Amino acid sequence: MNIAVSSEFINLECKTKSQRLYCKEQLEKCDQFNIATGYISSDSIIELNKIVEENKTPNVKLFIGMHFFDLFTEVQYDAVKKLSTTLSKLNRGKIYISKKLKYHGKMYSFIRNNTCFSASIGSSNFDSFLCGSKNTCEIDSFHEGAEAEIINQKIESIINDLGEPFDSVTIDRYKPEIPLIDNHYGVNKLPDGTFKAYSKNLTGNQFYIPLKTEQKSNLNVFFGKGRENPRGFVIPRPWYEVELIVPQEIRKNPNYPSQKKFNVITKEDYSFFCETNGDNAKNFRSSDDLSILGKYIKGKMENTGALKIGEPVNEKVLEVFKYNSILLRQTKESPNTWLLSFENI
Repeated sequence: MNIAVSSEFINLECKTKSQRLYCKEQLEKCDQFNIATGYISSDSIIELNKIVEENKTPNVKLFIGMHFFDLFTEVQYDAVKKLSTTLSKLNRGKIYISKKLKYHGKMYSFIRNNTCFSASIGSSNFDSFLCGSKNTCEIDSFHEGAEAEIINQKIESIINDLGEPFDSVTIDRYKPEIPLIDNHYGVNKLPDGTFKAYSKNLTGNQFYIPLKTEQKSNLNVFFGKGRENPRGFVIPRPWYEVELIVPQEIRKNPNYPSQKKFNVITKEDYSFFCETNGDNAKNFRSSDDLSILGKYIKGKMENTGALKIGEPVNEKVLEVFKYNSILLRQTKESPNTWLLSFENI
């Protein structure tokens, strides 16, 4: 199927701006958000779900063009199902799936009072458009006025021509889950056996950091207060953002890496940087990108079935997960390198 595009549409001026910043600015202004994308990520969908729950606007019309053919992971499907339920319950929009052919375009439009005032077309799938992407160069063109309306009309025509309501589409096969930090910006995959080799040469310094279940902090930062603009529109914290609060008795130990940045190696032979900071170094987090540690911990919980995306980490989740802490062990080969693993204490 070919969708005709006018020369006016092709020659639209390209404006450079952060996808994430642009999207959030427009979301705060619009009462209708239309999306036609190839792929989604579970965190982008659950964050959009939170935006809908916490704000009176926008309504959402989401078209997903590739996952019926290339399959969802079960976590991705659960996220889309949760958003679909929320939109239906609040009468705030609908999700559509392409079953006729693969659609890999990426278009987004923002409407207020039945007028499309802003739109984007480019290379960004919805995950990088809403959440941003540090390890991928995305190029998008941003438009206003009549140019934006052209893009919005294309989105509407694609949904009308290709869209099947999500609730009417049977999905009974899923892609295998893979570690969310695989190929993630700031994460290195080391040779198999690196963790095991380093574990034979340790200093003896080790610390058990509990996986706490406070309702709005630690692993549940997502459920804390988001960013609120002057007119009361709330953008939630990222789903995978975490910041573990380290107990005082651990922080008092002179061998604890207080106010330092250091490398960690996981049991799966992934490596990334973490740091301790804040008052008395109480915060343990991944450096630069708070989602790395969160994707490692919460992603592991999701992939084992202990945690349902969009739900808080509580004692029941830890019971099913079978671990309630992470263990940090310092290595001799590189004192600035620590091993990170899950433990139950």
